[in-house]
This record gives sequence, structure tokens and C-alpha cells, in this order.
Amino acid sequence: MARIARLRERLSALYRRWAVGGAGLLITGNVMVHAEALTGSAGVALDGAAPLEPFTE
Repeated sequence: MARIARLRERLSALYRRWAVGGAGLLITGNVMVHAEALTGSAGVALDGAAPLEPFTE
């Protein structure tokens, strides 16, 4: 859990830095819409069972 919390904070800091820089469009990739489509152990799936709260910052 601590590893996930650190990763989340690092990603949040990265997106905050990009936002301050005035990016007009941020495109990210490798977010699956079904858990069975994951390509690796660190993959992210945002399907109907996923808690969306961690991704709303």
C-alpha cells in the first residue's frame, strides 16, 4: 500500500507541474477499461468496479 501511495503522489506532482506549465492538452496512455486487458502488473484499469476517487485530483 505504501508503494501505491508514493506512486500516486509522484503522479499527482507530475500532473500539477504540467498544469502549472500551461499545457493545452495532456494525453496519457495505457489505461485499460477492463481489468482483463491489463498488460502488466503495474497496469491501471478503470472499469465499472474501479474506485474512481484516487483518479479525481
